[in-house]
Amino acid sequence: MSIGISIATGVLKFLDILVWAITGGPIRRLSFKKPEDQDNSEIVGEENGDPIRVMTGKKDFKPVCFWAPGAETCLDLVYSNVLNQPDFPALGVREFLGYKDVGERFPVKVFGKTNWTTFGQLGCNLRAMGAYLVSIGNHAQPHTGNSDDCQGPCSVIMFEDTCDAWITTALGAWSQDMFISTVYGTLGPDAVAQSIQESCATTIFCNRKNVGKLIAKKDEMPSLKHIIYTNWNVDPKDCKDNLTGFEDSGITVVEYYDALKIGEGLVDKHPMHKCVEDSVAVVMYTSGTTGRPKGVVMPHKSIRFTIATVIPLVIDYFPEHFTHLAYLPLAHIYELAVHVGVLSMGGHIGYADPHTITRAGARPTGALEEFKPHLIMGVPKIFEVIMKGAKAKFSHLPEWKKDLASAALEYKYHAMSNGRSTPV
Repeated sequence: MSIGISIATGVLKFLDILVWAITGGPIRRLSFKKPEDQDNSEIVGEENGDPIRVMTGKKDFKPVCFWAPGAETCLDLVYSNVLNQPDFPALGVREFLGYKDVGERFPVKVFGKTNWTTFGQLGCNLRAMGAYLVSIGNHAQPHTGNSDDCQGPCSVIMFEDTCDAWITTALGAWSQDMFISTVYGTLGPDAVAQSIQESCATTIFCNRKNVGKLIAKKDEMPSLKHIIYTNWNVDPKDCKDNLTGFEDSGITVVEYYDALKIGEGLVDKHPMHKCVEDSVAVVMYTSGTTGRPKGVVMPHKSIRFTIATVIPLVIDYFPEHFTHLAYLPLAHIYELAVHVGVLSMGGHIGYADPHTITRAGARPTGALEEFKPHLIMGVPKIFEVIMKGAKAKFSHLPEWKKDLASAALEYKYHAMSNGRSTPV
């Protein structure tokens, strides 16, 4: 490494530590312990001759989200920031402009500016969606203590990829004490038909491209009456006009933003009927990898417990207002819990799909470059794609930039290993 690079990295390190100290980093650092400095678990009991273990120091743990006092449900967790910081950005979506042939096997997606929905706007939208759902015949779930009684128009079937409209619709359902039933987008209409048959639900939330396929199977879904669709990741030239031609099917088909517009005029007529911690939040269908998908019933308190368990493990690594890049299916509890957890802490969420995370599938930049997330989850294959793209870009840099980037990576790794964030 040259003398110039050494001086530059030294100056940047000094500035980073200075900002970290000024923003209260040393105080947060006092509570940090390396995993290797402590036992990971302790025995708190025994069952059938086997020890019962909990995380060390968590024997008396209570599933309380201390950063959102009084929050009992997923809606409470998010709504606390609707009230406390309405002007702060919550959900970020890149404007999809279409596809471009770049000489590769597949065309890439081209994006324009990123549009942010604030927490205040999110609050208005979720109330509008809740009011719209009530206006088309949906209602609050019964509280009999038996989840088998949760049949009929008290659930909304979610059959769409991860996007801002997905979480807004879910929050809208929760604002009226309804629940959602999630189906993996990769499973197809047959899985949706199964969930409709088992729940007798009347409303499906899906993508434009699946509306015709679902209506074609309407005879297998006799309770289906309403479809709300999005234009998420649909080529703009294919969605200039709203879908029509389904009037004879007996099923109403409404575009997502039209549903919000209708709901905005009904929020006074249908005020929020908020859920409670024992309310069913989601019936989450498995991926079907090993057989017929099964619906797992989860109340709000179970998701809150997950959030209250996981967030404290990572909260010290993030700045006050951090960004999460969401692309994993919200039909999986992992992404759903993190989604609600991030919003409960006032974080940003930027949306993408697995193919547009890096510049390999997107122009002018990939979602990682656009959103610069502090938090991203994934599976090994996704991280391998990210690493491959980073190495390819790294290999074309001048030597001095390689030295600077290597020094920055080493410095950040050392800082995070010792419980310190790197604000600069």
